[in-house]
Amino acid sequence: IKDLPHNSTLYFYGRLWKDLGYGDDWDIDLYQLYLEVPIGSRKITVGRQFISEGFETHVADAIKCENRLMNGLRYTFYLGKPRDFEPISRSGDDLIWGAKLDYKGFFLAYENFRDDGHLAKSSIAGGFLKKVNRYFDLYSRIEFDTNSGNFIEGELGTVIYPVRKARMELEVSYYDPSFTFHDKEYLDPIFELFSSGRQLRFTESIYYELFEDWEVYQSYSYSDFQRMGDDDGHLLKVGFVRDTWLKNGWRFYGSFNYADSWLGNLKGIEAGFDRWLNSKLSFSGVADIARYDKKTYGKQWADSFFISAKYSIDEFKSIEFGIEDRENEDFDRDTRLMFRFNYLFFCPKVHKEDVK
Repeated sequence: IKDLPHNSTLYFYGRLWKDLGYGDDWDIDLYQLYLEVPIGSRKITVGRQFISEGFETHVADAIKCENRLMNGLRYTFYLGKPRDFEPISRSGDDLIWGAKLDYKGFFLAYENFRDDGHLAKSSIAGGFLKKVNRYFDLYSRIEFDTNSGNFIEGELGTVIYPVRKARMELEVSYYDPSFTFHDKEYLDPIFELFSSGRQLRFTESIYYELFEDWEVYQSYSYSDFQRMGDDDGHLLKVGFVRDTWLKNGWRFYGSFNYADSWLGNLKGIEAGFDRWLNSKLSFSGVADIARYDKKTYGKQWADSFFISAKYSIDEFKSIEFGIEDRENEDFDRDTRLMFRFNYLFFCPKVHKEDVK
């Protein structure tokens, strides 16, 4: 909502929802509700907002100040209380504060995070994102926790444009949240619950425009959790996209997926479409079919299908209907109906900054 006093803007993002199959209570997930106030070259934001300043992204009730100077230097300060939405995430007397400097693609940041009154981490991070030339982009990031003396995370990647129709992405990353702080608590309990280790990962992907309306792609990732015994994993995806959206309102895509790890393997296919009929009506759908072999369940088939229709009532309102069906030999069939009403709010006035 724009045009508030002092040229400020109010941002909101959340959802109100109810599971019709269980209970009578409504739930609300509020991710953003903050006020942005420009003061000269500074920008002040107050309220619940996303904080992502060189570290993992937090949803926090915070105040943040950002200032961009004429020489290209930008500095940011923030202070707030993190809010989490995972069922086993932290709660209590949590506090996060930090600062970040950006200059011509390079950054240096510090973040202090207290969990239930105890220091969880006190980290320094740095990195860069540079366009070396017209064929080559390079980026990097590293994080070190001064409290525990642990190297938490690092990544080094590149984007290569060998010819006009092709793009290649390469990245190697390392993540170690395995250390504990007060009373044997883990810094990342979700990762520890499902992965329990230090992850070394390599990813690679290639995109190529085969014809005017056809694009093919391939991606591969390798993960090693660096524990005793066999604990590595592979994920391969090869697919295509046929996009004639601007010509006749069609978009098709499909892929072959393969995964292999110490827990088992999976082979499957995915196919989907988007169809624009006119300014009022459009359709979309996707189907997944896979065969997997896991140590815990054995060899089974699994499939899922989803199709939806969207009808635009006018420029600001639309409704969506959808049906989703999932089936797995190890679990009961899961069929869901979806209805959504969208209402878009626009401000009739236009700021001079928006015109620029």
